[in-house]
Amino acid sequence: MKEEQHNALHPRVPKAGCVLHTWTIPVYQLHTRGTLWYIIAGALVIVLLGYAVATANFLFALLILLFAVIIFLSHTNEPPMVEVSLTDLGVVMNERFYPYHSLTSFWIIFDPPLTKHLYVQFQSSVRPALSIHLADEDPLEIRETLRQFVYEDLEKREEPLSEVLWRVFKL
Repeated sequence: MKEEQHNALHPRVPKAGCVLHTWTIPVYQLHTRGTLWYIIAGALVIVLLGYAVATANFLFALLILLFAVIIFLSHTNEPPMVEVSLTDLGVVMNERFYPYHSLTSFWIIFDPPLTKHLYVQFQSSVRPALSIHLADEDPLEIRETLRQFVYEDLEKREEPLSEVLWRVFKL
């Protein structure tokens, strides 16, 4: 039954194991941005473009324009949805399988309505922690499930600074 459930959920990840939890999340969070945000962001883009042109740094100007277009397009389109599953063998996200043996630890930051995230740390020191929004999942159930397979890092009590900045600046 569980294997059939898994195959229906993740047909492209055949050896991911039996599904224990599954939920759907958007790839990125949509932020409510007011008129003031757009005025400040537009002014910042104009100032940075002016600086780039004044210093003849056209690559910087191109990067500023690309960043502005990406932010604008991401706000005008609904984010695609991705399915997250915890199985008895690992974590499946966006049809990518992360086996438990490739993970060193996990931690959950639960501070609604600001944040409700699961972080998974990989053994590779080059790879950043994977951030997974918990949506309406019960963090205690997720915690109990993951503790069976991966070490829980209880010392990490805050979300990474990069995520705080992205949320504060509504990027």
